[in-house]
Amino acid sequence: MRRFWIDTDTASDDAVALLMALRWSDVYVEGISTVAGNVPLEMCSINARYTVELCGKETPVYDGAAQPLLREPFWAYFFHGPDGMGGDELPPTKTSSSRN
Repeated sequence: MRRFWIDTDTASDDAVALLMALRWSDVYVEGISTVAGNVPLEMCSINARYTVELCGKETPVYDGAAQPLLREPFWAYFFHGPDGMGGDELPPTKTSSSRN
């Protein structure tokens, strides 16, 4: 069994990678930390929690950095949509906040 910790700025592309890791038979995802990148931190965390719940897992999600260290944030709404997941208006997650 391979054990992973995943650090992500969860938008649609990273959600696919999370799905693969969470559902892969010989991978155990210890935890997920989110950082602002494609979308703001709160959206990244919501998207990661949604993906975890979609996979039927209870992997913890932790908030990380809310903005880049060396530049102003630039969100990729033009590519990933207003929520980072293509604007599909996904249902709310069961867990309302990331663990710190």
